Amino acid sequence: MIKKDLEYRTPPRVEPKLTEVKAGERVEKERQISLIEPEVATELPPLSLLDPPRPTGHRYSEEALQALSRLLELKLMDFGVERRSGPSTRARW
Repeated sequence: MIKKDLEYRTPPRVEPKLTEVKAGERVEKERQISLIEPEVATELPPLSLLDPPRPTGHRYSEEALQALSRLLELKLMDFGVERRSGPSTRARW
């Protein structure tokens, strides 16, 4: 009889006691500032600062462009970036 009770009993769950960790003064003091957010009143520099492109005479075939496109999509998926079709993704060099 005791053996049957043990067969149907679910084992107890042991969970760790979660305690809230408060950030110390040093953490707040040494926090890094965001380098990605641009300043509000800035403008992009004019494109005239760039040198004109040099003609290389090298063209990629349609198959090579498809392979490069697929490789780029796979690499972006590694970083969790999903593909969006648009003019910039369909541009030909």
